[in-house]
Amino acid sequence: MKKVILVLFCLTALVFGFQATKDTDFGWHYRCGKELLAGHPCLENNYSYFLPDYKSYYPSFVYDTVLAISYDRFGFAGLSLLNSIILLFCVICLYQLIKGPLWLRATLPLLVLLTPGPSIVLGLRPQVFTFLFFLLTLNIADLALKNYKYLYFLPLLFILWVNTHIGFITGLLLLPGIFLNHSLHNKKLIILPLLMTFLATFINPFSSKVYLEIFRHLQAPLATTIAEWVTPPLFVKGLIFFLVFEIVLILHLTKHLSLPIIINLLIFSVLSLLGIRNLIFLSSFLIIYLSKCIPDKKFLDDRFSILPILMFLLIFSKNLTPTKNFNSKWKNYCIQGQIPYPCKLIKKYPNLKGNVFAMYEWGGFLIWKMPDIKVFADGRTPSWLDKNGNSTYEILLAIIQAQPGWNEKLSETKTNYLLIGPGTFLDLELKQNSKNYDWKELYRDNIAVLYAKI
Repeated sequence: MKKVILVLFCLTALVFGFQATKDTDFGWHYRCGKELLAGHPCLENNYSYFLPDYKSYYPSFVYDTVLAISYDRFGFAGLSLLNSIILLFCVICLYQLIKGPLWLRATLPLLVLLTPGPSIVLGLRPQVFTFLFFLLTLNIADLALKNYKYLYFLPLLFILWVNTHIGFITGLLLLPGIFLNHSLHNKKLIILPLLMTFLATFINPFSSKVYLEIFRHLQAPLATTIAEWVTPPLFVKGLIFFLVFEIVLILHLTKHLSLPIIINLLIFSVLSLLGIRNLIFLSSFLIIYLSKCIPDKKFLDDRFSILPILMFLLIFSKNLTPTKNFNSKWKNYCIQGQIPYPCKLIKKYPNLKGNVFAMYEWGGFLIWKMPDIKVFADGRTPSWLDKNGNSTYEILLAIIQAQPGWNEKLSETKTNYLLIGPGTFLDLELKQNSKNYDWKELYRDNIAVLYAKI
């Protein structure tokens, strides 16, 4: 029976992970991966024309390379399968971290997959790797309680992590709890591997400047401009407070509460309240700590875990056919992602060249499909600030909204084309007052409008 439960458990995780790649940043990550494989890593800004000399220190080289190789060999179906495998390893890590009977270990990890937020529901993206590395760090820390030498694996993991996603910072936030979780004697022994772990984050093409990039992300108004950086809705915030309070209370009553647990819950509760994208880390801690409070005594037969697992499997399997269609039909990719893409326009104007002011969400897609153009902004640039302290996204939004000075800003940046959505304020302004501006409409459909500079 145990084998049946574990097979169903793994199958459910694989089915959940078989998602369509809907990340709007796919295009620029893929392009960077291709260029890196050709010997030209993305160390300079070659894709956008606003702030052309801006130096970004965003390390995603491992992810970009894996993405490019996987897509070129296996297409979008291969990316979905890779995402399945990574999320399978994630739930296996959670399975190992949860203490208690089989029914508990086989159901709680699947519950984490239902966490609100964008981190693991948009297909393969760097955040999925960060979630895996986060859980691997917790597993290594758990093993180190028996033998501290396991901590020497952390520097190797963090070298890989820092070159995959800037989310490696979440791993560093685990180090205080790891240190405090050891006895006084062991604390002296683990200082070296923990120090090596921190120093390992400097082993990347940008060295210490990755921390400057983190500071830029904190400084930019991402929480009020970018959807996945926004704070959780009020009811989710209330749920966070309630669940954390209840877990702390239960841990205290069962004499499992400790300083490392308090620190971890405090750090990741704050992160979750600051951005819903961080909620996946807190939910992982909540189910791990909850399992500590449940007696080892089997008050529920393991066989009963089959029912909730089958329910999870049924819920997740509903996405299999849409994912298959999304991966196999270009038309579906164009219209069924997070947002529809201007695919018809690209087909009509395949040789477009120059500086193109386009919708932010289209930036990565255009970098991929129209390599001869440069975009105004894309998924790399929201944290980029101009000399006045305004973010790239804020400036793009002001132009889209046809705020005063929009045309002057486009002229100043030598914009050749406008590729915007129909019905936007800028589109309406150009339609109604076309004689007042030096822009000519070239193309229009229900998704995109193309204007050229006269």
